[in-house]
Amino acid sequence: ETITITPTQWGFDYEFLFHARRNGYTIGYEPIVCSDRGKGKSKVNVVSVGWELVSGSIKLRIKHLF
Repeated sequence: ETITITPTQWGFDYEFLFHARRNGYTIGYEPIVCSDRGKGKSKVNVVSVGWELVSGSIKLRIKHLF
């Protein structure tokens, strides 16, 4: 209720965790078991997604410096 986010296609988690910590919440850990892809090929462009995540996290940090 106290956290408002505007995530990008791939950037929900870093923005959510950033605001949760700023609001005094503790971040826990839960292991995730991943398995091999069942069908097809991933259409994710690693460079594009990586750039979105890096630039989004930098913008978020800069936005909250002032």
